[in-house]
Amino acid sequence: MLTLLITLDCARADHILGGQADTPNLDRFREEAVVFTRAHSHTNITLPSHITMFTGLLLPEHGADFNFCHPSSEHYFLADKIRAMGMPAVGFVGIHFLDELFARRLDQRDSYFRIPSSWLASGILRKLGIKGYRRGARRTLHAAAKWLHEQPRRSGFCWVHLFDTHMDYQAEEPWRCHYGVTDAPSERPLDEILREKGLHSVHPVAGQRLPLDYYPKLYKAAISQTDAHLGRFFRWMRAEGLWDSAMVIVTADHGENLLEHGAYCSHPLIFDETISVPLMVKFPGGDHGGEEIGEPVGHQDILPTVLARYNVSASAGKGVDLASFAGNARPVPPRDMLAFHGKMLQGAVRRGEVAWIENLDHARLDPSLKDLYQDTGLFGKNSQRIEDPQLAADLHHVLHDFLKGLPSVASPDVPEDEGIRSELRALGYME
Repeated sequence: MLTLLITLDCARADHILGGQADTPNLDRFREEAVVFTRAHSHTNITLPSHITMFTGLLLPEHGADFNFCHPSSEHYFLADKIRAMGMPAVGFVGIHFLDELFARRLDQRDSYFRIPSSWLASGILRKLGIKGYRRGARRTLHAAAKWLHEQPRRSGFCWVHLFDTHMDYQAEEPWRCHYGVTDAPSERPLDEILREKGLHSVHPVAGQRLPLDYYPKLYKAAISQTDAHLGRFFRWMRAEGLWDSAMVIVTADHGENLLEHGAYCSHPLIFDETISVPLMVKFPGGDHGGEEIGEPVGHQDILPTVLARYNVSASAGKGVDLASFAGNARPVPPRDMLAFHGKMLQGAVRRGEVAWIENLDHARLDPSLKDLYQDTGLFGKNSQRIEDPQLAADLHHVLHDFLKGLPSVASPDVPEDEGIRSELRALGYME
């Protein structure tokens, strides 16, 4: 059996499931998939989020708390299980640091793209606007399709990571025009407008003469463009005879703050805008297609869901097989969903419609961003503050009981490659 996991970087649940962006192809996909309307990421950072998907472990358990690290070998549990059954496990990614730090530990046959390994040469290319550190969704899906076409058994695990929806968002016509995205310069630099409105961007925008709504509009355009690329890929899978028997999972590693909570087009916080994600699963044969599940689920459930299709149990993490929610079956009582900010800056517990968010460790926090993390406490729907001291205390204890119960986790290796460092700086991940 073929399992295809598609992760859309920074894709908010309300833009995919709530109609905030036009996604006709994913809308059609929903008719064949089980849709989890209250799905959560367990962190706001790309690499740790994917490790949770592949291991069923939360960030404090697997120890990789930021993008800039080499996860240790035990963090490839899903790929190892697939390989042990004699099938390949591959990854096709849209961002260079995932390729270097993570995907190549899979059975990576994708040649990817290559920019010069020299830090000086790659820096010059970036200055010229040649962004070798990222690859568009069209090319990433083409690479995955080429690999799938060459597989005689057409079985195994294929992960496709699409990066167009990450700042600075990538979209062409006609999607730019559809959302009113123009390059007409604003009278003042964008960073000046942001300061005036009390907004912070962790991505480089200094000197850009763009209106405040430029990137939020471009984000929607990137979502719709990615949807179009996925539509073509799904149609190709049907034509190849791959579709009906495959399990296809579509989710996002995390969401995005567009203008909320003082954050501009980035994901530095763990409010719902960043932690609520789309999660849709087309099971083989289209079982339970079109069903919507409102119980809270999370990325920790992806590992047992995939392995269950191969009759293998997951021995790590506390996730459950998502198929067990379908058909009106409810296998477990509602769960508290935990989330952790990269670098362990914050922790959160979600119970029903309520989220408890608190600061944990700000030793590694950029001082210029400190005021972003002042808004903590108990929040309800639409991030409205709630006063309920007993519930706040209960959720605080849930968070810290989890942390106290953890065994010590060895720190992942941190690479010294200056080329990767510069790429992360260009993406706003490093100073």
